[in-house]
Amino acid sequence: RRTAGRQLIDSISHIRGVTAADKHARTRSRQSLRDRKADALCPAGNDGNPCLEIIIHKPPSFYLGITSLGAFLRLISFQINVTPPNKKISWLPSTNITNANGYSPTVFPNVNTNYVATLTDSLNCFTSTAQVNVIVKTLPQVNAGADLALPYNIAFILNPTYSSNVSTYNWLPATNLSCNNCATPTVIPLEAQQYIITVKSDSNCIAKDTINIYVECKYANILMPNAFTPNSDNVNDYFYPITRGIKTVSKFVIFNRFGQKVFEGKDFSPNNRTLGWNGKINGEPQTTSTYIYLLSAICHDGQTIEKKGSFLLLK
Repeated sequence: RRTAGRQLIDSISHIRGVTAADKHARTRSRQSLRDRKADALCPAGNDGNPCLEIIIHKPPSFYLGITSLGAFLRLISFQINVTPPNKKISWLPSTNITNANGYSPTVFPNVNTNYVATLTDSLNCFTSTAQVNVIVKTLPQVNAGADLALPYNIAFILNPTYSSNVSTYNWLPATNLSCNNCATPTVIPLEAQQYIITVKSDSNCIAKDTINIYVECKYANILMPNAFTPNSDNVNDYFYPITRGIKTVSKFVIFNRFGQKVFEGKDFSPNNRTLGWNGKINGEPQTTSTYIYLLSAICHDGQTIEKKGSFLLLK
């Protein structure tokens, strides 16, 4: 075995009846030492002594590649590709890797890791190494905070908590917010609304959270008129609850001055005049009089409130 430069020449060190000097003298090659394989040819009219076959091996060279940039995230595995294939290979470190002696292993490091691959030729003569540095970046984090019940039409600053690697912010919907691309927008609660905050990290990874904003469930947020005029002029023709922060009117009952029930509605959405009383009993318009109402409602935050009062039907 003889080494020339970075090439290895495997030769026969002993052949019966032929010395090393004879072998060297009778060896001929039609190819240069840069070729992988050269078949020795004996000149015409040789004396029958055997010729030699020279095998030339080059040191292996190879390339490591990562299949996806998404690999640089904590807790996400990815694959390393190796070129050329079909060589002996070993990986260090051998932790958090699916096959430390295989091609295209899957790695899942928890911290920054420099993976070194050693490639060996088939005769275990040459080795070559390459490495890939896996940078593990943490996912962004956002906590929008607990749901809030806020006074109607009073500005309030939302103050979520973010991880230090958050770089952009996006609030949806932007309804009643002072800004939708800032960290701490001001909200003016006019109705119940769920907001979704989406953030991106410096490595373009995404995290989301939600917060529900309710109008505070207070007695004053059920507004009942003290009179209505059901004369079919499309102005004040219905007696119905006008609310803020109310999810459902669970019960709405109207009585005349004699205690007779003239209207009842159950489990309907507020602020819809057509679901109120039109001033008729069994299709007959009623005369001017005083009436009593009882109302029970459920707020968006789950609380139940009740209200009662009187009003006039005017002609």
